Amino acid sequence: MSLKYILTDEPIRIGNRYFKRIQAVRDFGDVKAGDLGGLVEDAENLSHKGDCWIYDNATAFDRSRVVENASLCGDAQIRDLAMISGSAVIIGHAIISEHAFVTDDAFVEGEAKVSGTASVLDGGVVSGCSVVKGDARVMESAVIEGNALILGHATISGDAVVRGRAKVSGEAIIAGEAFAQGRVRVSGNAHVLQNASLRDRAVVTNRALVCGHAVIAGRSLFTGHAQVGGRTAIKDETFSGHEKEAMDIILKRKESKAA
Repeated sequence: MSLKYILTDEPIRIGNRYFKRIQAVRDFGDVKAGDLGGLVEDAENLSHKGDCWIYDNATAFDRSRVVENASLCGDAQIRDLAMISGSAVIIGHAIISEHAFVTDDAFVEGEAKVSGTASVLDGGVVSGCSVVKGDARVMESAVIEGNALILGHATISGDAVVRGRAKVSGEAIIAGEAFAQGRVRVSGNAHVLQNASLRDRAVVTNRALVCGHAVIAGRSLFTGHAQVGGRTAIKDETFSGHEKEAMDIILKRKESKAA
């Protein structure tokens, strides 16, 4: 294996740590021999294999790793035992820490933070001031933006979008083309699937299911085994208890209005 960079001689102090700037010694990817890169604490932080590179003033330290074709750019930071691989791009002031893993074509930008044992996979995007932590997963083409918080064992997948100050926790799943924004809360083993939409301060928890093209808004609460789907629109309502209770009540209301 041929070396692709060296560490420059002059140490750079940031806080109580000393870094070395990297300099390419051969052409690879979009990097040319002689190009200066970002900062590492140790040569182990950046692999000599693949086209991975640390650009600008981005920093890698502790036992973190940048490998394969991943890019760390801007003022982004990777630390602790975190790893970025595949063709992942970390940019802006984003921070990847602890045991977090970002890979494939994932993109993390802005002031976003990924920590714990969380992972961002496939083409997942985490941006803004969003936080993904715990053992949460953002995968496929899912987008997390704004000030959203994804934690616990939550999974956001498909083309789902979570934004605003939404919080998803527990074992909750948001998938398909589902959409959550505002100050919504999704927790427990709740599922929000297909083209469902959560807005405002809606809460979906326990084993509740929201699917189809349903829109849940206001201060609505779905809990227990409540289920709703179709093109139902609900605002400021509470449903709990037995499976399909919400749909039964909604159907009765429609029948009453029709009569």
